[in-house]
Amino acid sequence: MKTEALRLVKAGKMDLVEVDVPDPGPGQVMVEVKANGICKADIALFTGEMNYGYPFCHGHEPAGVIAKIGPDVTAFQVGDKVACLSSPSYRRHILESVWNVAKIPDRSADLPLWIGEPPACAVNGVQNSELRLGDRVALLGCGYMGLLVLQALPRESFTRLVVADPDKDRLALARKFGAAEAYDPNETDLQALADEIGGFDVVIEASGVKGTLATATQMARTGGVLNIFGWHAGEEMVPTHDWHYKGLKVLNTSPMCAPDFTVHFRAAIALMTGGRIDQTELITHRFPVAEAEKAFEVAANRSGGYIKGAILF
Repeated sequence: MKTEALRLVKAGKMDLVEVDVPDPGPGQVMVEVKANGICKADIALFTGEMNYGYPFCHGHEPAGVIAKIGPDVTAFQVGDKVACLSSPSYRRHILESVWNVAKIPDRSADLPLWIGEPPACAVNGVQNSELRLGDRVALLGCGYMGLLVLQALPRESFTRLVVADPDKDRLALARKFGAAEAYDPNETDLQALADEIGGFDVVIEASGVKGTLATATQMARTGGVLNIFGWHAGEEMVPTHDWHYKGLKVLNTSPMCAPDFTVHFRAAIALMTGGRIDQTELITHRFPVAEAEKAFEVAANRSGGYIKGAILF
């Protein structure tokens, strides 16, 4: 069958094209996509910061409804609401292995809130942070991904949790999500906070902003853990000298570090179903697919209180 797909023609220019979608085979389902998250990487492709050669289709954060099932599929039924791991997914229908699809509650009316790939990234980042009971933890960055990490963290097991971000509204959300200590780095000396306790056991850098890795390094204790969770799109200088002399364990917890990312995906969906991860106040913008260019422009500029946007089909 034919379906509609969003295509990136060149930097800043998108159109809709028809693409073929075959019927699902064994172990596959066809999903009618209802919502697809706008990722930071998608924005970089739209602006031209990253260029893999135009034109192409992209997207990897879909949620939707099962439209067809393969001949041997028993775990899903037509009409089931699901979150998926799939790429490219800015399209009305996608074909995917059942291993990359997870049911979400049937009561879920607002499907953008059930975009599951970003929460899975947060779970992966937390699971690979080497956290221990009694740790003193610092989380730098309370953007969309940082706030997902905050929700996924086992906060009850820490002796101290400090989060930092220069945006007052995002700090307010961090407090709402359970961060008792949430600071603006322009108003609070984070290094002094770290020095008071001899440094943090684990520092999670979730901002992806240049220079934050140096701050995170300074805040970590000797022999501590520095988790580079945020995506640093461009090259930058990093404090390897301090990493060496502080004996830091430096972790890169991108999704690619997971032997089986679907494990974290299913854990994320379980946490969302149980209410531990809630995206209600994080998915701030929704755009019909016909307004895709406007959606990416808003996302790139972070205007109008933007935290996370979704394309609706």
